[in-house]
Formats: sequence, structure tokens, C-alpha cells
Amino acid sequence: MKTKYTVVIVAIALGLAATLYAAEQQVANAAHKVITLKSHGVAVAELRLLTRDSLQVNGMKENLDAMTGILTAKGGVTIQLGSTGDSPITIKADEVVVSPVAK
Repeated sequence: MKTKYTVVIVAIALGLAATLYAAEQQVANAAHKVITLKSHGVAVAELRLLTRDSLQVNGMKENLDAMTGILTAKGGVTIQLGSTGDSPITIKADEVVVSPVAK
């Protein structure tokens, strides 16, 4: 009987450990920012940034909402993504909305 309880407790502990590991991996892979690319006011693509690499947005008209942290840029927008040591990725669009992901 003691062996049976020991096996059940070990099985529960292993299941809990596997669940916590999976949850930790999911949080580690969560997006930090979402970039929505728009053309003529219609969303055509959405990028989810998984790392906190450098993000530079340049456009003719930029608006940053300090309360929500949402950046909106219009008119020939250029986005540069990259980390130190890598060549940057450049994206061009008519309109871009960069919003932080709530945790």
C-alpha cells in the first residue's frame, strides 16, 4: 500500500513539473510588441516581436499615445528591426500601428 501511494505521489509531482515547465516556455515565447501594417487603412499584415530587439519607426506623421503606449505612424513609414551585431530588417508600409502586449 505504501508503494502504491509513493507511485501516485511521484506521478502527480512529475505531472505538475511538466505543466510548470510548459507554462514557463509559453511565457518566454510570448510576444512583447505587435506591429500592424496597413495599406489604405486596411490591416494587411501583423508582426509579433518575440524579443526586445531595437525597433525604429520613421514616418511623415507619428503619434504616440502615452497612456496606452500605442505608436501610430503614417505616410511612407519605414521600420527597422535588429539586434546588436545583426544586419537590420527594413519594412516599408503606408501606415503602421505598434502596440505593446499586455502581460
